[in-house]
Amino acid sequence: MMANKIIIEKLERCIEKLKKEDWYLIENNASERSIAHRLAVYLEGEFREYNIDCEYNINIEHQSGRKKIYLLKEEVEKYKSKNQKIEDKEVSIFPDIIVHKRGVNTNNILVIEMKKDTSTIEDDFDRFKLEKFTATEDGDNLFYKLGCALKILTTSKNVSFELYEEGKLIKLEKKVWNENKK
Repeated sequence: MMANKIIIEKLERCIEKLKKEDWYLIENNASERSIAHRLAVYLEGEFREYNIDCEYNINIEHQSGRKKIYLLKEEVEKYKSKNQKIEDKEVSIFPDIIVHKRGVNTNNILVIEMKKDTSTIEDDFDRFKLEKFTATEDGDNLFYKLGCALKILTTSKNVSFELYEEGKLIKLEKKVWNENKK
């Protein structure tokens, strides 16, 4: 499997390309899905031997065939109170972007949850999901090598991201996008 350093370098190149080629979407407050799609296009160029999918919810190892995470009772209450659509201890999830090989869970290398700073939804649940996606000692069996919480800061022309590995935050980085955008 690919080394973390290489995955991070490829991700950073894609973020820079997004800034250079698709600043219009960010500057004009396009939907998060539009921006995520463009990032996924650039990821395809960097990770040619993998599948890149948006909003992908298939998990061949779960009895339902869907990606789900399990929450403790107090976690259900915490996220339910923050306007999340959580009704039960088992929650269906749809990651914004994933880099993986379809049909197996042994080649899940990167999962990205993206938010813009204009979003009204809090980041806490995305961070929690990334912990679950990358956990190795967890019953959810998703086994992503790295997780990325990507935040597009449209007002300050910055991007920040947090990286997760083995269910824990491993790196917080903030990149400054200069005024000339290209």
